[in-house]
Amino acid sequence: MKPDSKRVTLDPVALLGGTYRTVELRERAGVVTVRQTLRRTFPTSQRDLWNAITSPERSAHWLGRVEGDLRPGGRYRIEGAAVGTVEFCDPPGTFTLTWEYNGDIGWVEVAVAPAAVGTALILRHEFADTGKRWRRFGAGAVGVSWDLALLGLLDHVAGRWWGSIAEAGVWYSGPEGSQFVVGSGERWSSAELSAGVDRARVEARAERCRMIYHGRPVGE
Repeated sequence: MKPDSKRVTLDPVALLGGTYRTVELRERAGVVTVRQTLRRTFPTSQRDLWNAITSPERSAHWLGRVEGDLRPGGRYRIEGAAVGTVEFCDPPGTFTLTWEYNGDIGWVEVAVAPAAVGTALILRHEFADTGKRWRRFGAGAVGVSWDLALLGLLDHVAGRWWGSIAEAGVWYSGPEGSQFVVGSGERWSSAELSAGVDRARVEARAERCRMIYHGRPVGE
C-alpha cells in the first residue's frame, strides 16, 4: 500500500536532477522554431515504459485521459492538455504527433531505449518561435508541464508515491511541489540562456511563467 500522499516527503532538488534539459533554436519548413528536449531514465523495461506512455488506461494515471484514434493518421485528445494527429509510431521505440494547444501547433517526438540501468525516455517538443506561450512565458511554460508529467510517470512505473493524478496534486500544491516547480523553471531559464536567448527577455518571461504555476510572484 502506498503511503498517504500528504505525508510523503521528497527531495525536489534530487528529483529535478534526474532530468537532462536543452533548448535549441532551429528551423522547420523555413520557419524559426524552438525545440525543448527532456531526457530521463526510468526503473523499468523498454516494453513496460512504452506501454505506460501509449496505453490510455495507464496514461490516465500520470498524464490524463487520452481519447481518440491512436494510430498513424488518427486524431487524439488529452483531457485538459492538447489535441493533435498521430504522425508516426514504431513500437516499442518511438512515436511522433502534432501538439495543438491554445491556438499554437507544435510537434512532439517521444523515444524510449534501453539504458545502462532501466530505460531512457527522450521527449522533444518543437514549436514555432512565434508561438504565443513561448513569446509570453518562455521555455518554462512547456518545460515545467513536461517535468511534472515525467515526475508522474516516474511515480507510475516505480509505484512509489501517489496512486492517482489527484493524489499527486496534493504534493504539487505543497511546499515540496512548489519547490520542484520553481526549480524546474530555473533550469529551463538556464537552458534558454545557453541557447543564446537574451537574459532580460528570459528573466521577464520566467517571472510571468512563475505566475502561471503559483498565482502570485515567488516570495509572496
